[in-house]
Amino acid sequence: MGLITEELFFEKWKQACGAGGLQNALVSTWSSAPDYTRTVLGAVGGGQTGGCSSVVELIKHSLGSEIDLHREYYCADAIYYYKKDNISKKSVWVNHIAVHLEHENVIAKSLEEIAQLQTQPGDLNVLVTYPSFAQDDTEQISRQLKLYVDGINDRFLSCKPCGTLLVIFGYMSASGKSIDWQGYKLSGRNFVRL
Repeated sequence: MGLITEELFFEKWKQACGAGGLQNALVSTWSSAPDYTRTVLGAVGGGQTGGCSSVVELIKHSLGSEIDLHREYYCADAIYYYKKDNISKKSVWVNHIAVHLEHENVIAKSLEEIAQLQTQPGDLNVLVTYPSFAQDDTEQISRQLKLYVDGINDRFLSCKPCGTLLVIFGYMSASGKSIDWQGYKLSGRNFVRL
């Protein structure tokens, strides 16, 4: 498998979240942050959550056999890496991160997750968070994305390249039976909706 792009990862994300058992688990745990996070990220050291794989585990399988997943890699919520980049036979010590994913239930804390992404950058850096504003409120969405761009440029670009950044916003659907996802990729100093 080649480079994992923003578009590819976002499609894999939506597919994993839409999988029968996981979609039901995500909806039913929406109001319980610990349970919801466990459904997304799985348990540390394993991907099983209530009889079904976690979202990140399903994505790992869909990316192919060359890719592996590690949770809580030096405080990173999840990293995906090519197995050939693990330089240890006994544990996980990677010399290259393909995808660094941070998951934050509280959007007010998401700029901290952007900082985390920049301290251990991958080829692709992914933030998943849940806005309190409506999914059709383009003004609020633009304002939030601008906070990320300003935070990246003001705090991190002077010392590290930003690389690629995918922001995924999750919203409970009007029906309350599924979660709607919006993806935005960083392009220069702006985000483009996928």
